[in-house]
Amino acid sequence: MWVIVVLVLLLVLLGVFGWQRKNITTFVEDWRARRVVYSETDERSKYGGVGEIKQPVLEQLFVMSKGPGAPFYASSNEQTKYPDDEYEVTVIPAQDMLVYSVGRFVRWESVGGSKDKYMVVQNPITKVLMKYRVALESSDIFKLNETAVEVENTKVYGTEVAQNQVKMLDKPKVIDIGYDVLKKLIRVGDVVVLRPVLDPPELAKKDGEGISAVSWITLRRSGGKQQIEDELNRIKGTK
Repeated sequence: MWVIVVLVLLLVLLGVFGWQRKNITTFVEDWRARRVVYSETDERSKYGGVGEIKQPVLEQLFVMSKGPGAPFYASSNEQTKYPDDEYEVTVIPAQDMLVYSVGRFVRWESVGGSKDKYMVVQNPITKVLMKYRVALESSDIFKLNETAVEVENTKVYGTEVAQNQVKMLDKPKVIDIGYDVLKKLIRVGDVVVLRPVLDPPELAKKDGEGISAVSWITLRRSGGKQQIEDELNRIKGTK
């Protein structure tokens, strides 16, 4: 009888140990994938620097033809070239344009009267908190630029030179991913790159609270898109 009891206990212990080892391995793999070193001069990322990266922009025109043809930008001193009966011209004033923002994810916050969420990130050098709006439903703020997710494959081990490769997910829209999955995919401390919604004459679209709307969230993983897909599969319970 005691032999059976011992065998049962061994099987239970092996099962528990196996479960723990699997979960510890998963934790270590995820930690390594997120182990992204960055600095103001980091060349391992397509999006260098930290905090809000801005660029001065001179006054210019945003021109849309009333006939066929894609919209385009033009110099502000060329307005006479585009008559009102053929074109719609918007003057974009000189400004410091937000190109993108890099920071550590801190938390999500609710947006009053909307399914959208505010993403709060921190400049890892200055410790300043920054807040941005992420689309979880269609609205006039985002129009056709609802927030989507892409992944930057950044290798950071040893002295190996990183090969930067950015790929969007198969279903990149946050609306399709869903908040319940997104909040598990992006963890506290993860490095994210946020790009604003361009909506001339606003080169960084803001909501009624003055918070910039995000068109793209770029996640950094040393395993790139495959690492994210593996994480998504685990989150959704398919692995």
